[in-house]
Amino acid sequence: MSTGADRGTRPGLLRRLVPRREPRPKPRFEVVLAAGTAEIARAVEEALASASIPYETGLQSRPEPRIVFSVPAGRLEEARDVVAQFFGTGPLAAPDAEEAPRAEIEASFPWKALWASAALVLLHLVVLAAAIGENPGARRLAAAGGLVTGAGAPGAWRLLSYSFVHASVSHVLWNGLSLFVFAVPLLDRLGGLRTALVYAAGALVGGAAALSTSARGTVTVGSSAAVAALFGAWVVLAIRDARHAPLSRRALLRACGVGLLALPPLLTPATSGGARVSVAAHAGGLVAGICAGLGIRRPGPPPQGRGACDGPLGRTASRPEVPLVTLTPGGTSRR
Repeated sequence: MSTGADRGTRPGLLRRLVPRREPRPKPRFEVVLAAGTAEIARAVEEALASASIPYETGLQSRPEPRIVFSVPAGRLEEARDVVAQFFGTGPLAAPDAEEAPRAEIEASFPWKALWASAALVLLHLVVLAAAIGENPGARRLAAAGGLVTGAGAPGAWRLLSYSFVHASVSHVLWNGLSLFVFAVPLLDRLGGLRTALVYAAGALVGGAAALSTSARGTVTVGSSAAVAALFGAWVVLAIRDARHAPLSRRALLRACGVGLLALPPLLTPATSGGARVSVAAHAGGLVAGICAGLGIRRPGPPPQGRGACDGPLGRTASRPEVPLVTLTPGGTSRR
């Protein structure tokens, strides 16, 4: 039987036996950016939510109303990367920030890569006009350097020369368009020498594949096997860079989407006009480009102001600076 004294001391004993739970300290939040419009604010919310970064919002009243976003101090750099990846540098530029010098903007544009690609397309047109002419037959294409199946051991030079020979102006322009799409980002990233080696490897492997699968007497011409190699190398590098981007899932989906869009034309056995296409040459060039991309261990850092492999993919690895602002007095609402 317990006494009143015992009952009186029991709550004190329980308080001493049960440890008190101290409230967790609130993480320190730091300002990451201020959004001037509701559209930008919604986009910032989407970017931070996609990366599972907690944030607080507040209202800055001076010098002009803005929605201020704060994140935990330990995730500030991650939040900057996520927002920079989402926007680039345009919508978040501070209104009083100095504009970049014109020379710096021009230096960041891949002019050299564009001119190099244009020069190669022009060379193809010159070869077409000077050595082939209009409506060429198989003999004229073979005489200009085309790859002939079943004509004995072909000269080694034909495994490269056929990629400079085209059957028509439209043939040159279609291959030239694909060349611009994939050669420019690779030239900008890998440099001229390594891009040229990928291009040549695609022509060699594609030519060998065409010789082993085409019927006797077939003449193979065109640079599409070499361009397929550029495409294969670009896909490999784009996927590799996307895996390390702040919004990796989105960048990876874009890289794979571009690859899936460009792949069907390479594997179609005929054009819309009925001309035969060497699928084996395309497949051989594609495999050569993929192997080359996998073998490039140090492709170099992405050029400043652009993504790792811009072009079809867009910006994937650039880190533009996001301007910071300070909170004015006032409360914040937790999200």
